[in-house]
Amino acid sequence: MTYQPPKHLLEVLHEIAYDEALGPDDPRYVDTSEARGSQQTRSRLAIKFGLSLKDGRFFPQDRRHVLFFGHTGSGKSTELRRYAKDLSGPGRFLAIEVDVATALDRNNVQYADLLMAVAESLLARLQDEQIIPAAGVLDPLREWFVERVLASEKAKDFRLEVESGAKA
Repeated sequence: MTYQPPKHLLEVLHEIAYDEALGPDDPRYVDTSEARGSQQTRSRLAIKFGLSLKDGRFFPQDRRHVLFFGHTGSGKSTELRRYAKDLSGPGRFLAIEVDVATALDRNNVQYADLLMAVAESLLARLQDEQIIPAAGVLDPLREWFVERVLASEKAKDFRLEVESGAKA
């Protein structure tokens, strides 16, 4: 079944799902860049990442951080997916999406849990794309996690010893 756009405003209000981000090629996407000025924003963001949207040239920049904010349902995730599509490809970035809301408990998120979710998504994507990292590339990541797991285990053991001592 092909997508049929709604014919009435009430139909839109009935069907809209603010918690569902659209994919980069979703037929339900409505380009509002002219009204929101986001085409200029899109070009500036692409340049920050080293991509020319005009001719497709790519000169990656080191360590760029971009903050996206807005109220629920404003299209942040949808726009991020569109940017990821532009920035992905051979010789470009490998965009990894992590849905923290489904991967983690929102009420009890620890930074280590978040990093584990990102690492898990990265490894799954590498496997899906059949990308084999060069030898040693993942060693720093592996060592970091080993250190954190060992430190976490030591902290748990210490806490259990303190609790046992306090009860005694």
